[in-house]
Amino acid sequence: MIGALSEYFSQLQVDACAIVGDDAAGRSRCLAFLTFEEPASVNAVMMREHLLDGKIIDPKRAIPRQEHQRATKLFIGGLAGSVTSESMREFFSQFGKVIDSTVMLDCETGRSKGFGFVSFEDTNVQPFLGFGNLEIDGKLVCIVPSLNMA
Repeated sequence: MIGALSEYFSQLQVDACAIVGDDAAGRSRCLAFLTFEEPASVNAVMMREHLLDGKIIDPKRAIPRQEHQRATKLFIGGLAGSVTSESMREFFSQFGKVIDSTVMLDCETGRSKGFGFVSFEDTNVQPFLGFGNLEIDGKLVCIVPSLNMA
């Protein structure tokens, strides 16, 4: 799988490629990390949709460790199947600067698993936690602080 992934992105000069696997089953967990020789390659990857071996690749830009340490990360559950990482980012931007938004996808089907994560930069999220009245795409969502929240 590493070969196929590296080959797919070869026109963008991949410096390193690592696929996260499940050692017990010996299968991929549908998660990989790519490092490119040129920073502009990251922008090129983010600008379009990618399909490899019949599966949609959902690229995310790496967030530097220092930004993660300053961030407030929330678990968002009960998402409608229509919610995307982009629409969730747009929704939560009304509460502060969103530095990351991810809807978790099933690696086999590419469909939403119904939950995701949102990270805010230095935002007080206490006013909208636990109320159960936030609605995204017509469905009430559950918001819970992630474990790394101070």
